[in-house]
Amino acid sequence: MKTFKGLNRSEIKKAIKKANELNGCKDCTVTGYSYSGADEFGCIRVTCEICHNYETRADYDVVVEVFMMDRRKSWAHAVA
Repeated sequence: MKTFKGLNRSEIKKAIKKANELNGCKDCTVTGYSYSGADEFGCIRVTCEICHNYETRADYDVVVEVFMMDRRKSWAHAVA
């Protein structure tokens, strides 16, 4: 299995797109992230901190599930 060296640009875009959908604005950005080790299926759970209006912290985080066998199949969802 490949090693995780950080989020790809496409995975960050998925997190930003999900944050914009939930917040109803167009200026959300990922300001930081943390991750845990891979589970038994090879998925790494990356928790992204979201800010909007260039400094306001969002009430939720976006989680990107990174499937290490095929990074194109990663997906994003929000947690409170």
